[in-house]
Amino acid sequence: MEYHSDRFVDLSLHLLENGNLISVMPANVLDESFTVTAGLTFGGIVSDPKMKIGLMLDLFDSVTTY
Repeated sequence: MEYHSDRFVDLSLHLLENGNLISVMPANVLDESFTVTAGLTFGGIVSDPKMKIGLMLDLFDSVTTY
């Protein structure tokens, strides 16, 4: 994402559970809106294979609230 740094204001999220990093969401500010980072081939929350559905749904709620 470094090659985008001159075009976007990075607002990537580090999503934590009990102070531990459990996932990330690449994002930026575009026209005063929070958006998935333009130019990436993936848009959404990135996690490892151990992620559980209930926790992912909680993360969706947290990101939406944010």
